[in-house]
Amino acid sequence: MSESRYQIYIPGRFVCFSPERFVKIASGIISTNPMKGGTIDAGIANAEQILLEDEKEINEHKATVALMSKELGAISKMFMCRASGTLIG
Repeated sequence: MSESRYQIYIPGRFVCFSPERFVKIASGIISTNPMKGGTIDAGIANAEQILLEDEKEINEHKATVALMSKELGAISKMFMCRASGTLIG
């Protein structure tokens, strides 16, 4: 098996390994923190700013958030989407 911190295995149906939490279910609430990560050397002085201003990164992040909103909305009795962070505009 993988050493990934977060793992899902449903025999014959689904396998997922990730170093990051993607979905959380607690107190009847399903939440997600969709991530679309860029690759950049964190040692670069303005690495964070470069990623935050990269149109490709912004568009990929927005697409991931939209997909997760659609997927969770399809299975929810009551749905609310609240975006936080600086990539959602």
